[in-house]
Amino acid sequence: MMPSLAAYRKSDAVIMVCQNNAKRQIEISALNDVAENILGFKKEELAQKPLSMVISHALDSTIQEYVEYADDAPDLGEVLKKVRSFGVRNRQGNEIPYNFKIVRCDPMDRNPWFQIILLDEEVQKQRTIFRNVLQENFKGHEIIDTNTGLPNRSSLMKDLQLTLFHANSRELNACFAVVELDTYNEVARVYGDDAGLQLHKHVAMLIKQRLRSDDTIGTLDFRTLGVILMETSGESARMVLNRLRWSMGQTPFIAPNNQPLPFTVSMAYCRIEGETTEVEMTEKCEAFLKSQSLKKANTDNLISEVIVVERRKRKDRRKENRKVEMDRRRQDRRNNP
Repeated sequence: MMPSLAAYRKSDAVIMVCQNNAKRQIEISALNDVAENILGFKKEELAQKPLSMVISHALDSTIQEYVEYADDAPDLGEVLKKVRSFGVRNRQGNEIPYNFKIVRCDPMDRNPWFQIILLDEEVQKQRTIFRNVLQENFKGHEIIDTNTGLPNRSSLMKDLQLTLFHANSRELNACFAVVELDTYNEVARVYGDDAGLQLHKHVAMLIKQRLRSDDTIGTLDFRTLGVILMETSGESARMVLNRLRWSMGQTPFIAPNNQPLPFTVSMAYCRIEGETTEVEMTEKCEAFLKSQSLKKANTDNLISEVIVVERRKRKDRRKENRKVEMDRRRQDRRNNP
């Protein structure tokens, strides 16, 4: 079993690889159709084959020299983050450089898994221009919450509305997450409302440090934050949020008595797409988190996808037995010559 290929843009090539520590080898596990066309190999031909078969000799040398097949050691993701371009080698032996990004997947079988995304350069330029314009539009209507220093709920709703419009009118993957501070009420009760506010700001800072420049974070209310993740599929959103949650676990909140105070958050997210509204997306995520907390179960630190728009399979109407109404006028002419 392996992680599924995430739904990236149609023009991007995706190569799934596993760092097999036991074999001390980077293995190809899957690739999408775009990667097939670039490399000139079918998926089946490369399954379980070493990545060295389809990358440039220089890149292979870098991987061989710096990747260590052990826990708490530089793995493929850390090494490739320092590489400027990803050189692939096709079936004919031609080397082609690509801009790329490396996405870390959830580990399986105690091995690191990654998705290597080869980016279409021209499309990338156009999307960079689009994202810059979108960010300018966000800032144009932004109202800052005086307590938290973040865009307020109204601003975030406008950002979400604009993102939804573009997600439905062009090829844009985006997700929206609501982050709830599980321990807010306890902190505010013991240390006061100002301490609760400081916890809110602490969590916001940790999230901002790990978001990309075109992602957006805002205040929804005193114990919840909203996050818009641009260029993120539903499959990738869970991994992004899981990394955020992990980083929070490593950075405790410092209480007013200067003692480190562990805290937890719960997250509900949805895909920004379909016939819905920014209000519906937000309220469904908030309602889900509230329903979980009312169960009084051990639901702290959860990450759940909320389905706002049902993704139904298309029906083949030709196979449906539909009653066809007879044209009344034609019937009349046949019965009354």
